Amino acid sequence: MNSCIGVDLHLRNATLCHRVKGRERSLRTLELHSAEWHAYWKSIPTGTDVFVEMSRTTWWFARWVQEQGHHAHVIDPTRSRAMAAGLPKTDRCDVRWLAEMGAKGVLNEVYVIQPETERLREFVRHRALWMRDQTRIKNRIHYQLAREQRRCPHRSVFTQKGLRWLEEQELCQPYARSLENHRMHFDYVHQAVEQTTERLLSTRTDPRVLALLLSIPGIGELTARTLLAEIETIHRFADPEKLISYAGLAPRVRQSSGMGRRGALTKRGSVWLRTALVESAQIAVRRPNQFQKIFRRVSFRRGRNVGIIAAAHRLIEVIWHVWSKDVLYLEPVSPGKESGMYKLPAATGLCLACLLERPNFDCRAQVR
Repeated sequence: MNSCIGVDLHLRNATLCHRVKGRERSLRTLELHSAEWHAYWKSIPTGTDVFVEMSRTTWWFARWVQEQGHHAHVIDPTRSRAMAAGLPKTDRCDVRWLAEMGAKGVLNEVYVIQPETERLREFVRHRALWMRDQTRIKNRIHYQLAREQRRCPHRSVFTQKGLRWLEEQELCQPYARSLENHRMHFDYVHQAVEQTTERLLSTRTDPRVLALLLSIPGIGELTARTLLAEIETIHRFADPEKLISYAGLAPRVRQSSGMGRRGALTKRGSVWLRTALVESAQIAVRRPNQFQKIFRRVSFRRGRNVGIIAAAHRLIEVIWHVWSKDVLYLEPVSPGKESGMYKLPAATGLCLACLLERPNFDCRAQVR
């Protein structure tokens, strides 16, 4: 590439190194959105390749660079820093190294999502954060009631009857005031969760992919939209193992001299996707299906948590096959013990066109 720029981006300024035909042309530090900043980018020829490491301030810059007519390349910082081991760790050295290695095409790039997917992802994560706050407040209310030996006579404190019972409770000071604050906070957060959920469900998504995901046990409307937001397109992953690794559910592997050892989960990748898959697996194992069989077989030997992870692994495989092959999920035939085949097929399916012709078709009821 004839022209490329390495960028070390910060909250208020950025260091930029411009290389043209393998030679350094300029190296400077500019304040973001200043007159000098805009003048600098106007002097750069259109179509320049811009390399920047991924961080919390990266995505607006990548979009802005593309709007200016350049090509944005977001680099994986963990791999780039490992490659640059031994070099001085300064802003100027970093951008020089980014520009030089970017021109040679040896840097590992991060997938850049589309603007529509980014908006959907923001709705999904915003709702997840509200749900965490709601769970935290519920735990505080339970703690206040437990220390005063108050037990709700209804199914839950947070049903309509339970909330009315909660308003009638009179605790000694200062616990009464604390409980009142928690209850008012819960009302506010619960209303925010309801509004965010409504906005998320009204967001436009691909109806074909949504119908495919909803045919899988354990996946509902919210989880399907979470998968769409975090994965965007299944063609990013060549096989289910790549998707498992992206979700952070792959075990750590150490091999040397023909001997290998598997450790704990890597937990690298999208934590939002990993949470959604584990929660879906917990729902899927409640009914008789292939996920429940895997869960029971593994949990009997290694405990419930490992069984849920094993079910989540199979769920990812099913998602990959259903989505990539554009077929609806059907429960596979369970092989008999006499066949010696204990591994169930990942998924069988019905073409989505059949669903469009038969809108009342219930794929989950068609168990072979």
